[in-house]
Amino acid sequence: MQLSGNDAGQRALAMLVRGRLDGYLEDRAVALYTARQLGVAEQVQVDAALGPPLTLYLAFSAEDPDAARYAALWSAGIRRLRAEGRLDAILARYGVTDWAR
Repeated sequence: MQLSGNDAGQRALAMLVRGRLDGYLEDRAVALYTARQLGVAEQVQVDAALGPPLTLYLAFSAEDPDAARYAALWSAGIRRLRAEGRLDAILARYGVTDWAR
């Protein structure tokens, strides 16, 4: 089965809870957040990893003349949030920890 759209993860999770799916693939942090938002976190197992975690990257189009500036702003912003202790607070709202620690 293939789901698409902005709410595919929510629909897959709802189908899992109703017994219409045995499982589905999703980023752990996204699945946990969605399960909490839908109030079904206690009804599902989110930790059935199929392999080691993958590194994800944020990319900006080389065709965009502002891409280098956007990348620098992103990096500087993450460093600032981390230094101020605000990154941990933001990530905690989603049940995620800092990837650099």
